[in-house]
Amino acid sequence: MVRESYVARLVELRKSKGMTETVAREQLEDNVVLGTLMLEQDEVDGLVSGAVHTTANTIRPPLQLIKTAPGSSLVSSVFFMLLPEQVYVYGDCAINPDPTAEQLAEIAIQSAESAIAFGIEPRVAMLSYSTGTSGAGSDVEKVREATRLAQEKRPDLMIDGPLQYDAAVMADVAKSKAPNSPVAGRATVFIFPDLNTGNTTYKAVQRSADLISIGPMLQGMRKPVNDLSRGALVDDIVYTIALDRDSVFTATAVICFVCRIATLRRPYPASTSYLKSGNSDYFQIFYARRTDMNEIRFSRLAALYQ
Repeated sequence: MVRESYVARLVELRKSKGMTETVAREQLEDNVVLGTLMLEQDEVDGLVSGAVHTTANTIRPPLQLIKTAPGSSLVSSVFFMLLPEQVYVYGDCAINPDPTAEQLAEIAIQSAESAIAFGIEPRVAMLSYSTGTSGAGSDVEKVREATRLAQEKRPDLMIDGPLQYDAAVMADVAKSKAPNSPVAGRATVFIFPDLNTGNTTYKAVQRSADLISIGPMLQGMRKPVNDLSRGALVDDIVYTIALDRDSVFTATAVICFVCRIATLRRPYPASTSYLKSGNSDYFQIFYARRTDMNEIRFSRLAALYQ
């Protein structure tokens, strides 16, 4: 009966694509489609999926039914990497395989805005295998052009590139490789040139350094939709739910949680009721009011994790 109540709305939204009631019923057997319709109807405040679904299956229904936010031409993603002393923002590590220079510029701007939303001053490094004018080739030229476009669109943001990773984070390397850069040596937002580089780097840093990485948080959607890695643990899911933006953290916020916890590799009770019970500090953030969430920074989230 629950699924049946969404048939008419799905037909209405997709009638230009030839959607029929029969096909709508078939599609609504997919929990991601069902959750997306619940979000579209404002019956839930956010959608988290991906632990048992591919990224494509997670974002396709929202792209079809929710659409991108006004002013956004693409959807991208960021991870928040919780280092001992600060938080880094990595983008795009989950969505766009080989973005053009124009797309890379938009990813940089979206990622900077996400950093601002979470209280992180954005100093955006456009990453490449070459710093400044020291290298040539189509890959580095794409990053150079993306940097120029992003700077033109948002002159109020600190964006620089191409920068190698060491030049972006290490002050001594920055002095020799990019002495005049406003970003080099103190970057907080890192834009990878393609998905191959971004996804590999975030996982290498997360696993090798045993860091908490939160995400991916999707950017550019009209409503909060977030993806999970199929290797996600319970704490990964909790933090990703927290990323459904502070706009959903009212006292009555409801997150549509499309996942089978029983499949995850952690010794937690395999039921969503545990997520609601407050049995652990992990889940205190579910009950945070909007004003409380505005004050929570990732250092405090890390403390909850421990």
